[in-house]
Amino acid sequence: MRIGIVTTWFERGAAYVSKQYENILEKNNEVYIYARGGEMYARGNPLWDKDNVHWGKKNTLPIINGLDLSDFQKWLEKNNIELVLFNEQWWWQPILLCKKLNIITGAYIDYYTDTTVPLFANYDFLICNTKRHFSVFNWHPKCFYVPWGTDTNLFKMDFNEKNNDTELIFFHSAGMNPFRKGTDFTILAFNTLVKKYDNIKLLIHTQKNISDYFPDLNQTIHSLQADKKLDIVHESISAPGLYHKADVYIYPSRLDGIGLTLMEAMSCGLPVITSDNGPMNEFINPKTCQTITIKKFYCRNDSYYWPMCEVNVNDLTKQMEWYVFNNSKINELKFKTRKFAEEKLEWMNNQELIDSIFLEVKLLPKENKLINAANIYDNRKYNIPRMVYIKYRNIIKNIIKKVLIK
Repeated sequence: MRIGIVTTWFERGAAYVSKQYENILEKNNEVYIYARGGEMYARGNPLWDKDNVHWGKKNTLPIINGLDLSDFQKWLEKNNIELVLFNEQWWWQPILLCKKLNIITGAYIDYYTDTTVPLFANYDFLICNTKRHFSVFNWHPKCFYVPWGTDTNLFKMDFNEKNNDTELIFFHSAGMNPFRKGTDFTILAFNTLVKKYDNIKLLIHTQKNISDYFPDLNQTIHSLQADKKLDIVHESISAPGLYHKADVYIYPSRLDGIGLTLMEAMSCGLPVITSDNGPMNEFINPKTCQTITIKKFYCRNDSYYWPMCEVNVNDLTKQMEWYVFNNSKINELKFKTRKFAEEKLEWMNNQELIDSIFLEVKLLPKENKLINAANIYDNRKYNIPRMVYIKYRNIIKNIIKKVLIK
């Protein structure tokens, strides 16, 4: 089958999701990548810029994952695409175009709101990589649960055992969004802990300037750096990243579609500390990892379906302290975590399941009411100022419901 994947395509988590699907699908299919414009291109980067990649034209839409429909259609027709898997596609017009061209469409489920959930019936199939996503979309006739995993051959453990008296290094990946990843919680908890223990250090990797997100923490950050207790690596780093430099992974995420770095860290043998909230707590090894109690939940300003969460920083400090107390056992914990990853988190174990899904799926009958509802959503959201959209969001939601009921 000739399969197209529409996706962000550069150093970020969403692109690695698409790359992992590509790795499985290319074994029995011809796979083509349509790299959406809007965020960043990776032209010239040998990891991303390959013969099967088309760098889509940028468009003028006020949406980060919009695309040029004319350019997209030419790509579909040039490569005789039979099926398209969309990754994080918020704008419905590319899906409707594929329906018009009788091309099978599927979605990797990540972003949705209460308003858009019923619009996913426009897809011919859905893939949910977490139980939480599946609980929302299992009404769809072709919705599949495929547990997420990682490449355990790429994300390897450093098998050099450390001495019991050596510095314990905590690691946190802020990625493209330090706020969502809970970087501020990590710094606050570590700053409390380092006042009690001298044999610890924090390593942070970020693709954004952390100070821009948390100006109130600038003094704390500078003090920790001056004391050589905090290292911040501000650059894009290809997989397998910096996990091999650390002992424990800290991830107090406010919100996640999956939480890719959790699996990567465990595959590298790092016990993790993460939010006691889905989907983060779906994947961890309870025998070596810790969860942080949630202080509160609240709605994100774009009305994403699931609420944001804020962890209890005191509890995060307590969980980090547990590993300081058990520094003498860190080698044992690492080996157990790696073994868990090999048994439970190897992505290629899904090869047979994913192959069967892509062989099974067919075009579903077109329903005009669903197409009309998607058009209404796009017209209302993207053709009017954002503040007007927010003001009339409930009205738009009711209009869509009326269309779907007819």
